[in-house]
Amino acid sequence: MFSITNRHKHSIYKPGTDQIAFTLADSVVEMDGQNSKPAFFELYTVLWVQSGEGEVKVDFGKYVLKPGTLMFLMPYQPFVIEKGKRFEATVLEFSSEFFCIEKHRHEVSCNGVLFNGIYGPPFLYADTALETELQQVVNAMTTELDKGGLAQEEMLFSYLKIFLIRASRAKMLTINGEVKDETRSDNSVLINFQDLVEGNFTKEHGVAYYADKLFIQPNTLSKLTKRFYGKSPGQVIKERVMVEAKRMLYLTQSSVKEISYGLGFDDPAYFNRFFKKWAQITPEEYRQRQR
Repeated sequence: MFSITNRHKHSIYKPGTDQIAFTLADSVVEMDGQNSKPAFFELYTVLWVQSGEGEVKVDFGKYVLKPGTLMFLMPYQPFVIEKGKRFEATVLEFSSEFFCIEKHRHEVSCNGVLFNGIYGPPFLYADTALETELQQVVNAMTTELDKGGLAQEEMLFSYLKIFLIRASRAKMLTINGEVKDETRSDNSVLINFQDLVEGNFTKEHGVAYYADKLFIQPNTLSKLTKRFYGKSPGQVIKERVMVEAKRMLYLTQSSVKEISYGLGFDDPAYFNRFFKKWAQITPEEYRQRQR
């Protein structure tokens, strides 16, 4: 069973409520040897591993957590840590009301780079220099949370923004190397493709629709996604549908039929075949295994 123990935790809340807006904690994260069911956080989460090593599964990938790893998770994004593993980590959590990923994406570039792992691994392996920079920001956050004072939320917002910008810059270098002028238009197309997928994957499953909206040929889009994501645009779309299907099966009580219609499938039987092709089990079998 997944557990997280906070040794030092600071939180601020949405005014007038008991809803957490921002949290910074030194935590012990564990998965016992009895259970490997998915876990999730309710807020946007950055888990920065300080000690421990083991595998973690997120969406369609399997990765290694080790000291210096930063894992970026969307709200309710399921992950499974290797049984019997224990990590010490710095954990940052924030709500979309506190820091809106979409609103600040062009300043911070973290949506689709750090968060939302179907477009790439939701991980960053920080070198010593980056860890030093990020630790300075975390120390500033801790001081602000300890002392409080005028405009505390604005200060924490600014520190979080700096943290995400530095992480995004480092992640982009691991993807593309130095971003050159000739790749900027390609990056723009991919950002627009991600926006289109996020807004339409429950209705549109065909590559031609997205290529048409981007005013490019399907084969041009395919070359870009294979270059940057290592997968075809059709695979990106199908993986996005599968991620949502798994989340709905795990987190809601909706029937398989209701989920299939909600994801744009006119025929629930076809949805069952689609799901089994990608997951090797039926939707109902998947739901039962998560309970």
